[in-house]
Amino acid sequence: MKILLSNAVVAHGAFHHWMTQDMRALGHEVALIDPDELCEQFGIELYRRVLLQRIAAERPDVLLLYPPYDLLRPEDAQRIHDMGTVTAGFAYDDPIFLPSYLRKPGDFERICDEFKRVYDVYVTTSRAIEREAKNRGMSHIRHIRWACNTPAPLGDRARDLPVVVIGAPYPRRVKMVKHLKDRGVKPIVFGAEGWKLFADVADCYQGMLTRPGMFEMYRRAQVAIAPADWESTYTPMVKLRTLEIMSMGAFQLCEQCEDLADYYVDGEEIVSYKDWDELADLCKKYLADAKRREEIGRNGYEATKRNHVWTVRWSEIEQLAKPLMAEYAENRTKPADRDEHLPHELGLSACAGHYEKLGDTATAQIAVDEWLALNPGYFTALLAKGRLCLAEKKFDEAERHLKAALGSAANLCPRGVDSTVTQRKLGPRLGLGKVFSGIFPREVEAYCHLLILYAMADREEEAERLMSHLAGVSQDVLFISIVSMIAEQNIEQLIGAKYLARYVEVVISTEPIVWAGERTRHLAHFWMLRGQALAALGNRREGRECLEYALTQSPYPNVEQQIRTALTQIPA
Repeated sequence: MKILLSNAVVAHGAFHHWMTQDMRALGHEVALIDPDELCEQFGIELYRRVLLQRIAAERPDVLLLYPPYDLLRPEDAQRIHDMGTVTAGFAYDDPIFLPSYLRKPGDFERICDEFKRVYDVYVTTSRAIEREAKNRGMSHIRHIRWACNTPAPLGDRARDLPVVVIGAPYPRRVKMVKHLKDRGVKPIVFGAEGWKLFADVADCYQGMLTRPGMFEMYRRAQVAIAPADWESTYTPMVKLRTLEIMSMGAFQLCEQCEDLADYYVDGEEIVSYKDWDELADLCKKYLADAKRREEIGRNGYEATKRNHVWTVRWSEIEQLAKPLMAEYAENRTKPADRDEHLPHELGLSACAGHYEKLGDTATAQIAVDEWLALNPGYFTALLAKGRLCLAEKKFDEAERHLKAALGSAANLCPRGVDSTVTQRKLGPRLGLGKVFSGIFPREVEAYCHLLILYAMADREEEAERLMSHLAGVSQDVLFISIVSMIAEQNIEQLIGAKYLARYVEVVISTEPIVWAGERTRHLAHFWMLRGQALAALGNRREGRECLEYALTQSPYPNVEQQIRTALTQIPA
């Protein structure tokens, strides 16, 4: 079988690292296309066009995708079917999104219907979403368990790291590590350098790891901890991390979740914990019992190799895909439409993006103008043109192109889950903007730049009118449109203290749903920004009050230091 993996090659590796080895061992021909890098360089629409041309040239039997991050629309899926390729979605983050799907009546049904029109096969690692679908009479969403590449033999090397935690320094995890320390268990922590910002746990931090380095640390771990969370929210889900730990034969303490019993026998192949006190007790218990710890770790390794590898799991997807492969077979020999302008537009996009990043707006403008001559209503090019004009302070021309981009955005991603690829910075990203995995419209970047424009041009009435419009769309859209802007370094130099104070005031007053956690985590920073802006406007008393209030909002250590420094610069 010929399989094309929609895959993040240079980031986390996604399907390539998780399954390619086993798929090739089964005799399948596996190729990769990287949406993250293509979207980063060229924008989402050009990525879709590249994908369609890859399928036209290679005619894979199956395109394996990862909903809801893959950016396909029903019309794209239809073109893929017309070329004889089955679209299969392997949804591994549904537990994260499910609360959002269920928040408003009718949303779940609409989203599932859209998934049905995009994916011939939709399998999910979440039993909960399969159950919700079945309760509504939907049968196209099927449960599947995680799998990994077949692990190598363990060998007999000693395990010399008592307790290992690997992952990002989300506040919930930081609190977990601190709790363990307070209970007399000091984990060894690897992950992003943000761990060093938290004084209570900084002494546990041992640095960043490569992917091979991560496996090596699990190979050396006596106890490996796998919390069930996403950012700072408890999210009851089995992650690939659990299988990765098992593939190294480490004894694993995994936070309780509904689906864990689908994978391992609790107490024999893995041990679960319900809270951090129990976690600390279990660490102590099994650190003192090497024999039992090694037995459970070995049992988990054997269960993984026997039941949870892709040489075993792929047959479940293959059985669902084969009838559709037969149905589409005659399409495989049909000629596909050529996208004649695609090479030209890719070159112009790369040129415009390169020179925009260098700050050479004049050269970038040449490329964008040629691009728009080829494709006048193209969202990504219109957005780039608006940004370039804004950088040159051609406010009227910038506004015209940004609004034109908004007008062309209606059918960009008409999906219930209009999510994006990865987290990227705001700026010359050709349509990506501040990319969060969440539920908001693609045109957020255009809104954000319009708010910047109205501040730079001191057009207060237009700024207020736009914020009112965004509030009518949703509190989340209003929140993220402003936060995308104020998250940038030195934004106050661009928009001035007056507008920074106002925009932050609006952010503080919002009540987002999807981004409620983001608002809570950064509330101290927002109050600090407002206090500094008010002080810069001469309102020192209220500025100090904002800064003093910010200290009560559990700021991150580095933010707390910034707040205290700011207070020393504003006389009482």
